[in-house]
Amino acid sequence: MTDIYDLAGRNGATLRDEVAATVDLEASLSDLLGRHNRRHRKQLVAGLTAAAAAVAVVAAVAVTRDPGMTEPLPAPSPTTPAPSHDFACTEGPSVQCLPGGRVRVDAARPFTLVPPTGFASEVSVGRAGTELYRDDTELGSGVAFIDDALPARRNKHLDAEEFARWIAASPYLDADTPQRTTVAGRPAWQVRVSAPGAPGDQRFACNQAGSPCWPVTATPRGRELPPWETGPWKGMANRYTFIDLPGGATFGIWSWAFGANWAAIDANEELIGTLRIQTP
Repeated sequence: MTDIYDLAGRNGATLRDEVAATVDLEASLSDLLGRHNRRHRKQLVAGLTAAAAAVAVVAAVAVTRDPGMTEPLPAPSPTTPAPSHDFACTEGPSVQCLPGGRVRVDAARPFTLVPPTGFASEVSVGRAGTELYRDDTELGSGVAFIDDALPARRNKHLDAEEFARWIAASPYLDADTPQRTTVAGRPAWQVRVSAPGAPGDQRFACNQAGSPCWPVTATPRGRELPPWETGPWKGMANRYTFIDLPGGATFGIWSWAFGANWAAIDANEELIGTLRIQTP
């Protein structure tokens, strides 16, 4: 499965390690994500064209349709309610497609989501957690769910409030005052963040590899490897949300969008609002 870095690499770019000194990395990755999203939109248009042709045939032999409907959908079966979205779920090793449009992720603390319209069908489970990408924004946007979020380069867990306040205090980031909120029926803390610049020294960049992002969250990778770091890139809009879970774990949500697209960040809340976490 892919993450935001693999997405760039799969398009033939060596953004993080080979050309950090000579290329506008944020613009390059934004372009790649834009092409990725446009490809999804072309597929969507082709699918809608085929669907429209099928509807026309059905209409020719008479379809009973509710006058209030805006789309020519068939009447739902009495035992199978029609889903309220058009997300085409794709199963993977840790991803299950459930009835009603739900997606289950078998993480250390399993959780479910109901992706709304606007998200691509791949649910990526990788180094940065579980990621979903929007396919309706030009420069790229998405949400990463981290079931055991760690503060980057810290030796201990932080609870939800501590995590949000630690990010807000970063000298490298611009942040609003952290706010209390509720997610998945649980108390949570949220902070809005942007990066006025990119790391000029790879020692301060994500994974110390020249990635143009500031390390904020980290996900464990076992005893043999250090945790994988992710964080804001210059030109991104970011909203972090943290939820305290039983046993001392902190569930993290990173909502991001290139081009300072705060409207996309707000739209991502529709997905985040469907989150349900399974705990003992």
